[in-house]
Amino acid sequence: MNILTRYHKVIHTTLTLNSTTLYTLENQIIISKHKLINLNESISQQISIINSSDSLVGSIPLNFPNVNLTLYFLKFILASNDLVTVLTICSTDIPRTFPLLTLDTIIKDFREYRETSNSNVEFKIRFNQIIKFQESEFQRNLIEITKNDLNQIKYVLNDNIEQVLERNERINLLVNKTDRINTLSSNFRTNTTRVKRKLWWNNVKFWAVLVIISIFLLLILAKIIIG
Repeated sequence: MNILTRYHKVIHTTLTLNSTTLYTLENQIIISKHKLINLNESISQQISIINSSDSLVGSIPLNFPNVNLTLYFLKFILASNDLVTVLTICSTDIPRTFPLLTLDTIIKDFREYRETSNSNVEFKIRFNQIIKFQESEFQRNLIEITKNDLNQIKYVLNDNIEQVLERNERINLLVNKTDRINTLSSNFRTNTTRVKRKLWWNNVKFWAVLVIISIFLLLILAKIIIG
């Protein structure tokens, strides 16, 4: 994982006019902490390549030990035929919309500034403000995205909990029905046994009475015969 992922900031931003550097803003804390000592040398080499190319916008990966960086650039030709090149460097893992939006805003504001002024000094403050503002907006958007993700996770969890509760209710209902069926079945077996016993006793009584009557009739018949 890129160790710079947690830094939602640009590391270096430069604006050049006809290959002459006008404005630069660096995050010295990140550069020093990760020992990006050859960063400026790499940038100088890349500016020459970018300005000699036909591409107006693009990105270039930069190789540093244990750090994945990407240089994004944007070029524009002023009405005076001057070539404006603005580039920024940030972690490769940061969405490209953030650096490209930063570059586009700088280019637009610088073009408007040059239409009303030939001085390059005053725009330095605006240059820094644009970068800081875009960094804060990017961080705010990340927080909103995180909140939305958390809300989505919360919704899914609640939905799963409701499904589990509904399933438990159905299981409890099924268990209750099963218990009632078992109870009815047990009562039926008990009643059946009782009825069987009752029928058996009635049968015994019937045969007992029948035997007694038969003996009584035989005795009477014997007495008549013996006379």
